Amino acid sequence: MKKLKLLFAIFAMLYIQHINAQPQARLNLSDSYPEAGEKITLTYNPTGAFGHNKKAIKASVYFMDYKKFQVSNISLKPDGNSLKGEFIVDKTAKAFFVKISSGEEVDNNNDTGYLYAVYKDKKPVVGAYASEAYFYSSGFGTEYAKVTKDIKKGAELYKKEFLLYPQHSDEYQKDYMALWPQLAAATFKTTIHIDTIPGEHYKSMSKLKADLAQKMINKPAPAFSLKDLNGKTVSLADLRGKIVILDFWATWCMPCKASFPGMQLAVKKYKNNPNVKFLFVDLWERGDYYADEVRKFIKDSHYDFHVLLDEKLSGSRYTKVGQLYNINAIPTKIIIDKKGNIRFTFTGGSATPNKLLDEVTGMIELAEKPNKI
Repeated sequence: MKKLKLLFAIFAMLYIQHINAQPQARLNLSDSYPEAGEKITLTYNPTGAFGHNKKAIKASVYFMDYKKFQVSNISLKPDGNSLKGEFIVDKTAKAFFVKISSGEEVDNNNDTGYLYAVYKDKKPVVGAYASEAYFYSSGFGTEYAKVTKDIKKGAELYKKEFLLYPQHSDEYQKDYMALWPQLAAATFKTTIHIDTIPGEHYKSMSKLKADLAQKMINKPAPAFSLKDLNGKTVSLADLRGKIVILDFWATWCMPCKASFPGMQLAVKKYKNNPNVKFLFVDLWERGDYYADEVRKFIKDSHYDFHVLLDEKLSGSRYTKVGQLYNINAIPTKIIIDKKGNIRFTFTGGSATPNKLLDEVTGMIELAEKPNKI
């Protein structure tokens, strides 16, 4: 028993040492969920921030309304070993960052900056994540806060914005898509992307299929019935015995549209194969009368897609089949085998249409004969 108590005492001592050793943020706000119009008190501990720089420490706050911003200086006053200041969050701000400087030096908070979203009832406001995405991915944070440009972090923040507010994403989609060439395939890959040369296929389909085989799953696909653009009811149960590819998308979704040339190639390849069926499930559209817009987009784009219209759930942005399949980002593609089991689920797109064709082909071939893997 004494040995056990000794072990607990040693563990407790090590744990306390670990806690005490954790790096503490130099800058803290009086509210973790700052709202527009709120008075915020910041506390800054300058210990170790600027080396031997003896110049006065200054602070300013940059209020961001996506690409628009305005700056206010913050008056800092000594408070023990720290400095304190106050500011009121601008009513138009979606996010803000605090710049702490001493002469030419800027405290960039270990290259992340002192960046904060603006909240409403503890929920980020519309444009908060997009503003943070712009801070990291555009070079804005580099210029004003000395934070290294981070395309991947920016893309992830844009995706969080789209997930939280899909109905407000139009103004940010263009900037999000502009990140794709810089990201190459790394950020959006769900399988293995070899390179990003436009028009190229994978160098080895056997290697691609081997990689895909490691990602296979096996779980029952939820049953559903939806109407297509012609008003005909399509049931998953009626497609038993076929490979079914579900592609969840929306007309406002730029990544969805970017993936469609590759999906058109796949549809064309399997057009005469009765055992493979593609269904493009439209969801998360704005308003209640969007079928004509969906129909026009498909027609004007000359896509040979069998489109189903998901049904909106009352009082929610979610839709019936989207919720059944736990869709939380689009585009999402799901491959179902002949026995009605989900074999692949992947979100995003490939680097080129031909590579997406290769990926879809590989998954279909694996789903056709899963027992031979």
